[in-house]
Amino acid sequence: MSKHDPYPDFGDTPTELKGRIPTLRLIAMPADSNSSGDIFGGWILSQMDLAGGAHSYKHLKRRVV
Repeated sequence: MSKHDPYPDFGDTPTELKGRIPTLRLIAMPADSNSSGDIFGGWILSQMDLAGGAHSYKHLKRRVV
């Protein structure tokens, strides 16, 4: 692990993901979950939508809808 590596490998990364940088990395907050502690599915889908849009824009260099 490099001292300047923003995404260190903690040993549990699947082989096919090693060396890849995620488009979006975040942590769900308590407000994103219900009283049982389960994360809202709509919140997860929203994050997937944001990541997909950012990744598409990166490749197309133009507006994506």
